[in-house]
Amino acid sequence: MSNPSQAFSVETETETETETDRRSAFLESLNERDITKALDDQISVYGRLLGLRRKSGRAFNLVKMIKTGLPLSAGETLAAHIGMDSKKFFIAYVGMSDSTLRRRLRDKQPLSVDESDRVVRYAHLLSLATNLLSGCEEDAREWLASPAQALGGATPLETAVTETGARRVEDVILALEYGMFS
Repeated sequence: MSNPSQAFSVETETETETETDRRSAFLESLNERDITKALDDQISVYGRLLGLRRKSGRAFNLVKMIKTGLPLSAGETLAAHIGMDSKKFFIAYVGMSDSTLRRRLRDKQPLSVDESDRVVRYAHLLSLATNLLSGCEEDAREWLASPAQALGGATPLETAVTETGARRVEDVILALEYGMFS
């Protein structure tokens, strides 16, 4: 009779090989053209929501843009899409003080890395909510600004002030998308 630890080892190797085979089959099933199109579509959504354009011949690198600081106009454009006064958006949701906002406007300074990241966070949530609500940005805007029982009565916009809160809003959107809430 074989050693029980050897039997376990063989079983684990078989499970690992099966998992590896599944992963390989999945990766092979991905069509590079479909992936590129999905990425281009997402870039287009962010570009539209933030008022950013891809420069001719250059890749749209959102991470790099965040690291160098988005222009203040990106937050202003997103605030308009959310249906909110840009000053309120910057102060209540991006976390800027009134004096910082005035200085950035006066000196035409870009957003900080953290502020840029928060703006993109809200663009992402607006995009997810819009997709959830059959592509209707107006319905998404209304949902984001309405209290949600699944968020303890807070609005998704209020909840997303922190990264953890934003992940919670994403979880709620996914749960709604897959029919986990009625």
